Amino acid sequence: MAQIDDRLRDHAHLILKDVPDDVMSLDSKADAWDLWHQSRDSKELVQRLQNFNAPESVKTDLWNAKRQFSDPVPTPMDRVEQALHRMASMEPQVLESMERLPNVLKSLMENLQSSVE
Repeated sequence: MAQIDDRLRDHAHLILKDVPDDVMSLDSKADAWDLWHQSRDSKELVQRLQNFNAPESVKTDLWNAKRQFSDPVPTPMDRVEQALHRMASMEPQVLESMERLPNVLKSLMENLQSSVE
């Protein structure tokens, strides 16, 4: 039997179908399902769920599934860009000391590269 890629499963349905009807009504489950599928990523979902009436465990399960299967995975170039932005926001004295000690920067970059691989 062929394996189905987890990214293709309806995780919101899998979570909500096991919630008893006395805990969440069918209408509430449908609304939660809509919120899950209308959200692009876990950050958007958490905002939509803030004022939604559902058990915290259900909200957490929905958020975890969204984070795991819908959040973008940063590429190595994204990580380098983030590091450059952080460096640009550093105090000039710190940047000058980094320029005076290029081996430290080289070591940091090698560690970054090995952690990406």
